Amino acid sequence: MRILVFASDNRPLSSSMEEAQYNSLSVLINSNYCQANNYDFIYFQPYYKQVDLSVNTNCTNPHTGSPRHSSWSKLLSTLKAMEMGYDYVVYIDSDAVLRTNSYKLETFIEKYGEDKDFIFLDNSPNLKVKVENSANAGFFIVKVNSSAKKSVQDWYNINLPRFDVTPFWEQYALWWHMIDKMKVRIVPEEHFHEEEDQLVRHMHSGLSGQRLGYFTDIIKDRSLHIENNSKVPVNAFNTEELTCLERS
Repeated sequence: MRILVFASDNRPLSSSMEEAQYNSLSVLINSNYCQANNYDFIYFQPYYKQVDLSVNTNCTNPHTGSPRHSSWSKLLSTLKAMEMGYDYVVYIDSDAVLRTNSYKLETFIEKYGEDKDFIFLDNSPNLKVKVENSANAGFFIVKVNSSAKKSVQDWYNINLPRFDVTPFWEQYALWWHMIDKMKVRIVPEEHFHEEEDQLVRHMHSGLSGQRLGYFTDIIKDRSLHIENNSKVPVNAFNTEELTCLERS
């Protein structure tokens, strides 16, 4: 089973703890997880025409040409990842980390989704209170095949102008238009709260002020070195090219 884990973020990676934002810290943790488990890791850095960190839009609505929030561009990064020759590609948000090195992705896939194109974690804010059976787009696993590729393309091509730049972007497109058309497994494993031996810990927007400290504590606990970010493969690409290819 050939597995690629990837992040997608318009910000550059830092190799300095003094300068690093949380995206660089999560990449250090996640690339270390991949190294420990013999997975490949890549950092996609999408931009629209040119790198411009003064805006949070780095792709466009393929129907209207209007700017879209960078969260939408994770789907374009997914399409690029699916062309790289792997059996599975695994997307993880910059505010999430693969928490337990001993919990392997093969185990997760074999347990939940060998018969599915997509595996998502449940979006419930508290699984002990209620399991929503709704998908969270901050982490997903894709089996590389033609039907999954078409699903990702269709997901990106959904025309929801209201959510091009307003939260929750591609998440609403997934819930309202795509989830019933995809071969999906939604997994009720905890990721929004700390739990022993969990696969993913997702420091969602409500915990944004805790991200730097939480990720820094993991880095210290594992004796990781931020300088290793300089070894992470980075693929910066112009979303204008992919958007045009996928224009409906």
